[in-house]
Amino acid sequence: MAAKLTADPDTRIIEITEAPVAGLLSLVVETDIYSDLKEDWLAGATLHPLRFPLSSQGEFKTPATQIGPYVFINNAEGWRILPYDADHELTIIGNLVPNDLTVPLYLSRATRTILVRSEESAQALTVLVDGAGGGLTLSEFLALKDA
Repeated sequence: MAAKLTADPDTRIIEITEAPVAGLLSLVVETDIYSDLKEDWLAGATLHPLRFPLSSQGEFKTPATQIGPYVFINNAEGWRILPYDADHELTIIGNLVPNDLTVPLYLSRATRTILVRSEESAQALTVLVDGAGGGLTLSEFLALKDA
């Protein structure tokens, strides 16, 4: 069973169940979100028949750089992340990308103050989702790279 979150197949909410310590909580996309949830999906009778709401796009490596895997969450089908029910700062470490950029990824808790931070790979400049969005031209990329 996932140690830090649960998934409800009826509401399509992935709820964070790990309590913050001193107002801080960090989750690593690869292990705390993707791997833990996948274990629940394979073991759970109610979750197993459903399409897994996350997909991983592997690691991108060159001799000089290493970018962690991208994990896409299917928020277009209604899946959302609900932070823990406490005032805190939630840091998501890794490349977690919604597949629909027009739909909010995180649900709010009306009576709580929650700051969600994302620490993505430093090499992650642009991710195109379903062909939407803008990217850098080669000259823009080279200008940024050399800056």
